[in-house]
Amino acid sequence: MEVFFKGKFNKKHFEKALNLISGLIPQLPKNLQLYFIDNLDSCPTVPNLPKYQKIILNKFCSKDKISFSYSYDDINVILIWVTPEKKFLKTNVKAAAGFIAHEMMHTILRHKGLDKQLVDEYLRSYEKQYSLLSQLSYSKSKLQPIFDEIGSEAVMTLKELYANVELLRAGYGDYLLEYYFHKVGTEAYCPMPLFYKGRLGDAELIQIKKAILFQLSLMPAEIPFQKYNHPKAEKLIKHLEKCYERNIEDITKEFHDVIRFVIDEFEPSKEFHIKFFKRIFINAYSILI
Repeated sequence: MEVFFKGKFNKKHFEKALNLISGLIPQLPKNLQLYFIDNLDSCPTVPNLPKYQKIILNKFCSKDKISFSYSYDDINVILIWVTPEKKFLKTNVKAAAGFIAHEMMHTILRHKGLDKQLVDEYLRSYEKQYSLLSQLSYSKSKLQPIFDEIGSEAVMTLKELYANVELLRAGYGDYLLEYYFHKVGTEAYCPMPLFYKGRLGDAELIQIKKAILFQLSLMPAEIPFQKYNHPKAEKLIKHLEKCYERNIEDITKEFHDVIRFVIDEFEPSKEFHIKFFKRIFINAYSILI
């Protein structure tokens, strides 16, 4: 594994974080490139990539400004984007270890075939789930993009859940908890409450979509700690539950049911994945009906 720092970093700080999770490194591809960046000018140029793959990589880094793990043929990259919102990664060693471990686990699981499996199973359930669109009283042209985004986020949610569950099983739960507590454990992270009555206009539909996506994004930060009864996670879980409660009542109720389902039935199986996708789409349908 090669490590690159592009920006203003205390290398010893991040080397210490890497030492805390050194047990994961033998499971990673040997040619992995790990980048730490903190500004747009530092987005890496990865050699030997086709042009369209370079465009994808550049979009993730320069437009979306997200951290990610990426694999193409025998090229493997993890990029840790330390945005101003994540500046705590530069000072909190445990939080940095938790976040780096999370991205590493994505790479490990991708090489075990998880990403392809989830996408294939989602696409196989696509037609049945999208038949719900025709039963709603809104135009399909407005609802299709909303359901597409919800479906993509549902796949990502499962990837995130698998990564975090594996980290807890491997004994890295304390580091992961430290990361999530600093990322989502503050009042500022909760959305403003949403309210609606009757038929929804375009703006309200977008707000409903955002609320559903937000609920999905919280699941990986809460469910693994609940499922495995992490002794130090009570404060984070209570905070996240309050975040749920600030959303539209219908959405909150539906997603509490999904959380309970995942905690009770989570397992690495096709049957669980199909049930999860079905529940997400039925919930979205129930909210919009």
